[in-house]
Amino acid sequence: MNIDWHNIHKFHGKVIVIADEGRAFIELEDVDKEVIVNCDTYVTYNIKSDMFNKNTVQDLITKYYIKEKYVDQNKNLILIADSEFVNL
Repeated sequence: MNIDWHNIHKFHGKVIVIADEGRAFIELEDVDKEVIVNCDTYVTYNIKSDMFNKNTVQDLITKYYIKEKYVDQNKNLILIADSEFVNL
C-alpha cells in the first residue's frame, strides 16, 4: 500500500480514510471519533440532480469497509479501507 505520510503529517486530530491501496485519501469532517472507531463500515452519499435532466436525481453511495485503524502522533485516526461505489 502506498501511503503519503507527508500529507497525513499536516493534519492534527482528524479522521482520515485511506482507501483502494492508497489511491483514495479522504478527510472525514463532522464525525465523532468515538463512534467511527467502533464501526466496520462507513457510508457516504451524494444525492444531486442529473445535470442533463433536472427531473432525474442521481444517488451515489460510497461504502468504506474498514480493515485497519491507527492513531498517529498527531492524534489523527487513520482508517485503512476498501471502497465500493453504488449507483441507485
